[in-house]
Amino acid sequence: MGFECYVVFPPPHTDKMNWWNAFTSEGFTHCIVLEEFDWSPQSLLESRWLIETQFNRGFIITNYYPVSVERYVALTREITPGVKVVRFDCRVAIDSKMQYIPLRLLNCVEYVKAKLGIQQWFVWTPKQLYRCLLANEGYEI
Repeated sequence: MGFECYVVFPPPHTDKMNWWNAFTSEGFTHCIVLEEFDWSPQSLLESRWLIETQFNRGFIITNYYPVSVERYVALTREITPGVKVVRFDCRVAIDSKMQYIPLRLLNCVEYVKAKLGIQQWFVWTPKQLYRCLLANEGYEI
């Protein structure tokens, strides 16, 4: 049993050039994981919520939004044209005992791979991750 998630590849920011951009491809400098869940309390709050997690500069950042994936993607594309979003069915069971990041260069790609249960050691860059997701039954939305 797995879960459905989305991986967002935002376009690069030219004002934020970092040393690791030398190793990334044009248009692929970062990746973010989105998970959608239903929360239906007896209140007037939105019932569909979105969890956005990313690994950025040594920190795991988690944001919660009361919107659907479709609305989040539409707003993101409005603000930053050129964003790529891939839907992927994860093979890792939600109740798995442990998800860990192997001893490698810790970056956003390694975090996303650990979250999605991808074991390919040769996937290091966001563009390689994008191609890996599309090759493994993921599709761009």
